[in-house]
Amino acid sequence: MTVIRKIYIPISVDALIRLNYDISQDDELIEIIIGESEFDSLFQTGLFKKISQQLKILVDDYEDELIFYSQLEVFGKILNEVILDNPNNMALQKLWLIYQFAHDLKTGLYLNFTPTYIEIK
Repeated sequence: MTVIRKIYIPISVDALIRLNYDISQDDELIEIIIGESEFDSLFQTGLFKKISQQLKILVDDYEDELIFYSQLEVFGKILNEVILDNPNNMALQKLWLIYQFAHDLKTGLYLNFTPTYIEIK
């Protein structure tokens, strides 16, 4: 069994609103897989703690949080600061690309950090 985490990007504001009410459709969300080693790497940087403190949400292991477009600017600044402190962390670079995509769409991010167990054959 392999453990993964997921990040979703709603493709529209309507999709973001439906996601907030847990009634979104799969075809209106872009799903990004974060492997367990990537998640651990992000966790070790202190990124989740900084995001939690500054955005007044709980980003952590076994937690799910929706980050709205209005919060993405602060999210991006925090992420950029952590990248500057950890320039060789590829998981941070991946998260930066995810952030940029959500920012360009003007929607948000849904961090689903409850572990999902999948079987790889």
